[in-house]
Amino acid sequence: MATYRIRSADREYTATVVDRPGGSATVTVDDQSFEVESINTPEVALSEPGPVATAAPAAVALPATPAPAGSGVITAPIPGKILSLKVKLGDVVSANQVVLILEAMKMENNVHASTAGSVKELLVHEGSEVSTGQPMMVIE
Repeated sequence: MATYRIRSADREYTATVVDRPGGSATVTVDDQSFEVESINTPEVALSEPGPVATAAPAAVALPATPAPAGSGVITAPIPGKILSLKVKLGDVVSANQVVLILEAMKMENNVHASTAGSVKELLVHEGSEVSTGQPMMVIE
């Protein structure tokens, strides 16, 4: 387990990474946990904090924060900045389709549709800052 004090958009967070067998890990940021798996090859075991990497950030797939059952509201899983919208108003999307890219803690995070349908509302735009749980789009 490694614990880091990190800063993003002038806010500080505590992040804890617990490695799991097979390249997966549990990442907890200020009491919100995410199960992630490495998409880098070859696998690199994490150890003590080292120098900050200067390579392009890896994409991490994050599910949207759960909304009420049957809801097509896509909410921000973590605080960050909208890098790109992958859909536009009226687009038909399938469940688990990437609908936007959210930058958080210098990482690009894929946010997926929680349900199939068409995009009825876009509540953010590229460059928007979002907080955890903030509605970003509606799919019906």
